[in-house]
Amino acid sequence: MREAAPAERAGTARIGGRALARTGYGLGNLARAASSGAEGFAAGMRLLRQARELGVAFYDTAQYYGAGVANRLLAQAFRDPQDDVFYASKVGAKPLPDGPVPMTAAQRPQELWEAVHENLRALGTDHLDLVYL
Repeated sequence: MREAAPAERAGTARIGGRALARTGYGLGNLARAASSGAEGFAAGMRLLRQARELGVAFYDTAQYYGAGVANRLLAQAFRDPQDDVFYASKVGAKPLPDGPVPMTAAQRPQELWEAVHENLRALGTDHLDLVYL
């Protein structure tokens, strides 16, 4: 029997029939830091890989985090299916970079469909394990 990775020592939870460590990683702040240039992006990828080595499999993202940087980080950090990551992403909003507020609703069926498919393309995968609306 293998020893539990550090992230798994806090226990597991079942999501969609899959047992995951209770510790996950949200990419909102990392995307902002990784947007600072090539060095920041490389550091972000190292951090994600280290988190996976420690047992983190649940990654919470959104295509609008860092104007797509979060999903690019995930796509490049976890190219191998054996990385076995769990993708959780948000749809239903879109950024308004020059607007009076940072986001606006994008909740019509076509907008939701487009947002899901934009996530799939950016992540380089054919599935999202969890989609937040």
